[in-house]
Amino acid sequence: MMEYQPMPHSSEYDAYRNRGDVDPGLFDLLGRLRSYVVRWWTAEAPEHEQYEPGMDRIPEQLQFSNVVSSQLADDIVTRTLQSVGLEGKRHAVAIDLDIPAYLVPSTTPGHSHLYVDVPGGIAHDDYMDLLEVLGRCGVIEEGYAEVSRKRGHSDLRPPWIKKEPVAEPVVAAVSDWDF
Repeated sequence: MMEYQPMPHSSEYDAYRNRGDVDPGLFDLLGRLRSYVVRWWTAEAPEHEQYEPGMDRIPEQLQFSNVVSSQLADDIVTRTLQSVGLEGKRHAVAIDLDIPAYLVPSTTPGHSHLYVDVPGGIAHDDYMDLLEVLGRCGVIEEGYAEVSRKRGHSDLRPPWIKKEPVAEPVVAAVSDWDF
């Protein structure tokens, strides 16, 4: 059985964008992703098979779309990569989490700490692999991934602890010293 997915309205987009509590950076990212209108969903299919092949996705402007892909829209970076023979498809991280997650702003502007409450936890080796992949993909700093893997776990400051400013090193010329 097919279920019709009504066309979204730009007024819903405008209302969400103008709420006042939505980070404008989200709309910057969404504007760089491929967006579509999915007209039909297969109601009885498992969630991972809900798209109707061949006729489900129609490219559309963000304010009229009802699905946003992880794939970056065709842009100058993609075209440049393709022109030198490199893989052109690039992605942002856009994941439908089915477990509680908490994104907490870091002391460093534009940075965050992500806590994901995986029921039963993640097996140690799998978590070490996850850190490696996140570092390799640039989601986390490779140095942070490497140190965390050597340590056997990742560390974050709790939200109430602020990073202390690093004091500038004092550089003195040898001539300033009395010998």
